[in-house]
Amino acid sequence: MLKHNLLAAIRVSFLNTFFGRYDVPGGVNMVPETYSFCPRCAARVEIGRVQLGANLTCRACGHQFAISREQRSRAGVGQGRGEGERRNALEKKPAEREQWAREATQLAPPPGLFFSGAFGFPFRLENLPHTLALGSAAVVLIGAVRLAVWCLGADNEEGDKFIRVLLWNGLLLSITLGMFSSLICGYLASAYGLTVLHDTSHGAEAMESWPRVLLLEDVGAAAYVASGLILAALPGVLAAELWQWLGVPKPWGIAVALPAFFPLLLLSMLESQSPLGLFSSRVWQSVLYGWRVWAIFYAVSFAVLGIAAAVFIALTRHGGWTVGVVASGAVAAVAWIVYFRLLGRLAWFCSGRWAKEHSRRTIE
Repeated sequence: MLKHNLLAAIRVSFLNTFFGRYDVPGGVNMVPETYSFCPRCAARVEIGRVQLGANLTCRACGHQFAISREQRSRAGVGQGRGEGERRNALEKKPAEREQWAREATQLAPPPGLFFSGAFGFPFRLENLPHTLALGSAAVVLIGAVRLAVWCLGADNEEGDKFIRVLLWNGLLLSITLGMFSSLICGYLASAYGLTVLHDTSHGAEAMESWPRVLLLEDVGAAAYVASGLILAALPGVLAAELWQWLGVPKPWGIAVALPAFFPLLLLSMLESQSPLGLFSSRVWQSVLYGWRVWAIFYAVSFAVLGIAAAVFIALTRHGGWTVGVVASGAVAAVAWIVYFRLLGRLAWFCSGRWAKEHSRRTIE
């Protein structure tokens, strides 16, 4: 018994060191719950790494309440995790849960996993205000960038001092506006994207609660998204000589590396609950066990991002100032939300939650 416990401790320590947090008793939880709800005002309260039984403070009303194991299991309302599912998960042994999750991931994904309720998701009535908010921030950011580029280009042409002063003032204004709008756009994109990913990965068809942006809820989501994007672009940057040898432009190589590595890195960070948790054994093993669902996800996501990028470039170059900027921002916002909806469906399937819900519906 002592030898067995010692080997288990060494195994967990090794996995914690090289693959991030490896919580064996917790089962497969690719995207764990990260927030609860205040019992007084129903506002979202971030859980983070708070221990069970510790007090949480609501930012909205200042109410303090203790987070229990039962509340943590129901951290997201309407996320497809009922009490029966929780009890069944606790009754199973860790090894049985791991084996069951692997077998569930190896199943053939349903035909409508990435198509049913995914592409029309940003246009639903309850989601449209958030899509418009993200699109508006993207419009301001794109407009500021276009204004800065236009001022720089016009300044190189011949003109009197008065015109040059106006151009420089316009450049300073566009830079200031671009920096401010980039912060807002980055916050909205990360908060909304991870909210869609989290709720979708728990089986939710509709979002029960969006983050309150005025209270800066989910502001820490920007660290996960920014870290995932930067680290996903590194392979494309480091392979610059390879792209040059193949005759592929460097921006194209980076553009291909981003959507290829971003899902793996982001899901690993969320599973390990750390922006630096790059390697999660559950996430990377799911690529081997569930290669079919990953292949379908990559095919659909690359198609969505490719079409969105082509439309975005065409609108930016030929759409003019008003139509081009507004339409480009709208396309970027819709593509972003759809992408995280698809990524949430992937996590839903690979975590085994889809198989549990499907088996429960079959029994009923």
